[in-house]
Amino acid sequence: GSHEGITYILFMQSVLTLKGVTWNVFNENKQIQAAFIAAVSKMLPSIEANDVFGVRAIQNNNRRRLSSSNQRRLEESFIVKYNVKAESLEIVGQVQAKMDESTINDEFVQLLKTQMNEELSLASFNVVSASSVVVSLLLSLALLRRCCCAAAAAAAAAVVVVLLSLSLLLLLSSFAV
Repeated sequence: GSHEGITYILFMQSVLTLKGVTWNVFNENKQIQAAFIAAVSKMLPSIEANDVFGVRAIQNNNRRRLSSSNQRRLEESFIVKYNVKAESLEIVGQVQAKMDESTINDEFVQLLKTQMNEELSLASFNVVSASSVVVSLLLSLALLRRCCCAAAAAAAAAVVVVLLSLSLLLLLSSFAV
């Protein structure tokens, strides 16, 4: 593209409640993760499945609720953190606008249900609820001109991401004065 070497990374987070799925089951089950990634890429404009990475679930210590059924089975919500790579600020804006829509959570639940139903082994799991937010945005500059190979560029980008987040914080705090 025209902005060679610039990638925008959106740090996203969803609070999910899936019947029969705990956060560690999510982390161990590649099919659930694939269904989640597919649902995210279908939900967000201009985002492909390979733009979604770093998907991992963590425990949600805030919310535990009993299901209304007589089984008294505990339905545990958990937090899924994931990153979405966008090639331009325009796409970042589209993603943000999409995430701000009031229907986004219902839409994501439907997409995730559809994706999970396509995979027979996931048919027993049911999507109870989902709420998703954009946590933060990071600008990543890959040092493409200095690096010959993709692996080196990726490694450099990873380092730059860390440095940039630090320098951005310093910049922002210096502007605030």
